[in-house]
Amino acid sequence: MKMAAILNTMARSFIVWGMKRLAPYAHRKAMSEVTNFKQNQHRLKLEYQITPNTPCRLYDEELRKTISELPNVEWVKTSGSTKEPKIIAFDRSRLANVKKSFAGVTLRSADSFDAQRPIVFTLASLADDESFTAIMTNKEPSQFDLWVTPHRALAINSVRKLTETYSVHALRIWGIVLSNPGWLYSTNPSTQAGFFHALSQEWDTHLKLLRDYFETPEQFSADIHQVAAKIVTTGWRERGSVLLNSTRPLKPTEWLNIEAYCSWDGGNTTPFLRQLEGYLPDIQFIPMFSMSTETLETLTVYDNGTPHFVTIAPNVLYEFLPEGAEDDPTLLLSGWDLCPGERYVMVVSDPYGLRRYVTEDVFLCKELLHGVPDLRFLHRRGLTWSYT
Repeated sequence: MKMAAILNTMARSFIVWGMKRLAPYAHRKAMSEVTNFKQNQHRLKLEYQITPNTPCRLYDEELRKTISELPNVEWVKTSGSTKEPKIIAFDRSRLANVKKSFAGVTLRSADSFDAQRPIVFTLASLADDESFTAIMTNKEPSQFDLWVTPHRALAINSVRKLTETYSVHALRIWGIVLSNPGWLYSTNPSTQAGFFHALSQEWDTHLKLLRDYFETPEQFSADIHQVAAKIVTTGWRERGSVLLNSTRPLKPTEWLNIEAYCSWDGGNTTPFLRQLEGYLPDIQFIPMFSMSTETLETLTVYDNGTPHFVTIAPNVLYEFLPEGAEDDPTLLLSGWDLCPGERYVMVVSDPYGLRRYVTEDVFLCKELLHGVPDLRFLHRRGLTWSYT
């Protein structure tokens, strides 16, 4: 493990060096998308054959049938306001574009506050299902994936089976201690807040895997040790000892060596964000851009260090209905027609079956960045709370 830790630490240092060099390119690319937004939107409207009479539509059986007949795709399922889970089409190209978008935002965010270790550990579900999280993280990861997103080791079958004996939180602590990530991420801040709360309530229970791995490593299979060797970094024993030698639940800042945490901050997430501020005082918070399983809704760009959440996701045509308006195509507005301070429902079209699909997500237009709307998610249309 010692040599593996040294090699992984060196590899990560080289990757972070490369990320710093790529950040200016990621910024220029995003600003180019901002500059060409209007032109690209006109092109997509022609490409998707959107006419003034193309109706607005919700997710219905006709749309489900259209998506289910798309060739060479796999389907992601999502819960929502439909009787059955929605299905959304993904092919390799779309998945690659989503991952590139995530990578670009990471590079720009890291550059914005001069991050030293933008290695992301996501508190993701380990369920092997048909969710968007599963398609993004539960595929067999490469060694590069494990260097930059070490949480993916927990979804490897041999490791995931440990949940038969240990809690999911126990696996997360084990992975964090081994890999020493610089950023902690979850889509909803409630996931991180719940993680820290669980540790404070059942400290010994959630440390059991780490303790067993330290004290009786021979009880674990060769597969587990091989996975550990792929994510371990120098100082792992010292980090683990801090936890295992404590007779009381430690505050996150007493054992978690992170420089930033990231989550969505839209909608009614404020109570959870306040909890996280209490758990992680003086740690940089990075707000996440808005997305749904159906589409990336905004992406993050920085202008003079200020984050903006703009509608530049690849291959997405954006239109908007004023809040409270009927789903009438004659009322639709283009992004550059929005007024700062007003609220709008996002309508999207893409190559994967969505044509003037009403997302029912209500956004506040904060401002226009060079003619591109800078949006903040408020709530789902007709709902006060969109999750519990």
